[in-house]
Amino acid sequence: MIGKNGMVKIADAIATGLPIYDYTKTDTTDMTIDCCTIKELRILEIELTEQQKNDWIIGFVKWEGYRGVMPLYSLKQILA
Repeated sequence: MIGKNGMVKIADAIATGLPIYDYTKTDTTDMTIDCCTIKELRILEIELTEQQKNDWIIGFVKWEGYRGVMPLYSLKQILA
């Protein structure tokens, strides 16, 4: 599901039934502070396996200028 660039096609994200936080329509969403992307995990020097990247998705985020959506992970779940 996750492409080489770390993005997911919007249709695939919708098919999961997980929430999609869309920052292209508004500056705020109800996304919790616990949510983080792979890029943010890398800043914290946390690496996930390919299996974990797919299994631990809790939602998606869409930003202006991106064709797909970025998977979101729960930092609390990862650090547990």
